[in-house]
Amino acid sequence: MNQPISKISFSGLLPVFATILFSIVMWGCDNTLDPLDEEAGVFSMYGALDINEEENYIRANMLNYTIDDTSHTEFAGTMYLENLDTGDIEELRDTMIVSDGVRVFNFRTDMDIYPEHQYRAKIIGDEGGEIESVAKAPNIADFRAYPQQETCDVPITIEVDSVKTGQLSRLEVGIYYSGQLMWTGLPLQLQYSPDPWDHFSLRMMPRSIFLELFDMDIHCHHLDSEKIYIRYHHLGDDLIVPSNGESADLLEAEGRFGIFYSAEHEITIDTTNVCFPFC
Repeated sequence: MNQPISKISFSGLLPVFATILFSIVMWGCDNTLDPLDEEAGVFSMYGALDINEEENYIRANMLNYTIDDTSHTEFAGTMYLENLDTGDIEELRDTMIVSDGVRVFNFRTDMDIYPEHQYRAKIIGDEGGEIESVAKAPNIADFRAYPQQETCDVPITIEVDSVKTGQLSRLEVGIYYSGQLMWTGLPLQLQYSPDPWDHFSLRMMPRSIFLELFDMDIHCHHLDSEKIYIRYHHLGDDLIVPSNGESADLLEAEGRFGIFYSAEHEITIDTTNVCFPFC
């Protein structure tokens, strides 16, 4: 289920000047998660399923015991994961873990997670009571970068189509320099458009990336590789906080159940020394 890395060839991609245009229709985020059943009130669950992973985990707890009570090693219920589009259903296996004195149950699933499918996680208690959460997987967005075969100081444009407001998270750029792969975040200056289309556009020059984001006075020919990398998380709506459009922390998504995927794209650049003898 791993998505292949997109490879986009350029012979001249350099200095980055990061002007970011985010033109996305303002979509309402209807989070269907109800982590705590108001009547039964005995379970909670949360987790982020990765489309690209063969194994995923959903965390759960029993609310009639304190989270630091590690004496109850058996989960008093059964969790199921169901693909609502295909009807496939799986009973999940659990393992109790204790971290810093806090008990939590990890439920493992190897069910395939497909783009744009809906999934329901459900817990049925051994002595009654149940909760469920429904989440929809995001689509696989189209990534492209242009122009190709331009000189060092010509800005390039990176576009990601079919993404909604708040769905791109942890957008980062990476370079190989001095024997290591280095990553840094790309600051997002968001501008929203009422037009009915979902589109993310980032215009940048590699030289400006080095100066402004990595704080290094280097040029493209100083790199160890002819590639610049872009990576990000593409979140389903259920991992977006509706009030402000910001993305939930996938590792600390307590109280939320949703689906996402990680994407990494590489861009080939021209590392010819075009500024000799001045650099």
